[in-house]
Amino acid sequence: MSFLRTCLVTLALASASLFGCKSTDSFETGNSVDVDDAPDGLLQGTRLSTNSTYYIARHDTRRCAAPMCGGIFVSAVNQTTTRCPGGTWEEECYISSIDFSSFAGSTKVVPTVRDAIGYDSSTTRVVLLGTLHPTLLGFGTMRVQMAWVALDQKPITGSFFKARENGIVCVAAPCPSYDEELLNRGTITMFHGIDFRDVEPHADDSTFTGPALRSNYGLIVSGENYQVEDAGPAGDATYLLPSQVFLPMDAPGRLVLGRIDNAVGVLPLAQ
Repeated sequence: MSFLRTCLVTLALASASLFGCKSTDSFETGNSVDVDDAPDGLLQGTRLSTNSTYYIARHDTRRCAAPMCGGIFVSAVNQTTTRCPGGTWEEECYISSIDFSSFAGSTKVVPTVRDAIGYDSSTTRVVLLGTLHPTLLGFGTMRVQMAWVALDQKPITGSFFKARENGIVCVAAPCPSYDEELLNRGTITMFHGIDFRDVEPHADDSTFTGPALRSNYGLIVSGENYQVEDAGPAGDATYLLPSQVFLPMDAPGRLVLGRIDNAVGVLPLAQ
């Protein structure tokens, strides 16, 4: 358990007299950092590499010969610039290929992830966790360790967070029973609930989002926080308002949540 996570849990327990809460479970959260010195190992079980970065991606629509064109532009979320494979810092980086070998156990997940890559970064339906590496031709590649896919195309606004249940239960509401990690920053904050009003109705179905929120992968959302004063006997509350919701793809190639394959009609992903 990281020092920051230990401090948060300690703070939550110390506040039990105010919230009437106790912790019944805990998760370890890996923070995203720069891509330097990234290990060669890919995703192992549910532990995500701490040396990887979260990216959104869009297709390159320029008209020229491959591999100079036709690849993918990627940009680190919650960052104004991204470190490219060649070492420069740009608003977004061009890569000629994506390495999906971490999903080698599935024949269906890679096409689904590729299909989720949009032509506009503001409406793309995928968040990728991985590392950028130079290639012999100098165009770069991304080694993908994990992917989160949105079911519907919606404009992405706000910051990117990974939300998870933290195991805290309370006698009095509101209860800070969720953690949100600001991606690529490593900041973790407790909050009280998720307001799905601006996303599709099925996102508010705990059958879909619940398994992701309870897993180490978490539910990635783009959006913002808002405050509600005097939300209950325990006082004020902080809510996360998503503009888009991204569901985790579980290695070796299935969605963490079970019913989603039957709900959208373009899956199942599980083999």
